[in-house]
Amino acid sequence: MTERSRSVANLAILTLTVALLAGCAAGITAPSRFYILTAQAKAPMPTAGTSWNTLSIGVGPVEVASYLDRTQIVSRGSDSVLELGEFDRWAEPLDRGIPRVMLENLAIFLNSKRLTLMAQDPQTPVDCQLVARITGFDGTLGNQAVLTARWMLLAGDQQHIVQWEQTTIKEPTAGGGYQALVEAQSRALAELCRQIASAMESWRKQ
Repeated sequence: MTERSRSVANLAILTLTVALLAGCAAGITAPSRFYILTAQAKAPMPTAGTSWNTLSIGVGPVEVASYLDRTQIVSRGSDSVLELGEFDRWAEPLDRGIPRVMLENLAIFLNSKRLTLMAQDPQTPVDCQLVARITGFDGTLGNQAVLTARWMLLAGDQQHIVQWEQTTIKEPTAGGGYQALVEAQSRALAELCRQIASAMESWRKQ
């Protein structure tokens, strides 16, 4: 084999090796990270007392905007641009996680154990029922989480409307990644529940 032939052969082998390595690298994907919302309420409201242990509370139905019906965590690149975290995902559907955490927060704020998820037991009679629709639940990485919701309180057998509100909560993040965004979303959800608990307290005192 001539020197030129050997050079051509070596070049061909090198090219093939690089191509194979590139193909292997392309087949390696980053592992997904999974996140879950958590209750952030720390203590009962000062006015809660023990009165709520004699009243039953229903949480739900809680509807979630259709753009959130996905496993990827949604953030915003701008007001009209949504970005999906392909490797940063929810560990449970938001239409389950949000009402679960709302119930946990309300149980702490109201110092009560008599709360029911209506999605699980819709026929349960309750004294006060929270119905909500989460219309926005996203945010900007490294900036803030934004929660928007419409909610109302229903009371009595006739299910008359006690209060109806539309709420927007903005919660700063403590870092630049998805974990910081999810933690801020949990805090925003707790603040929404604090406002709802306050409205329930006003109704109870009437």
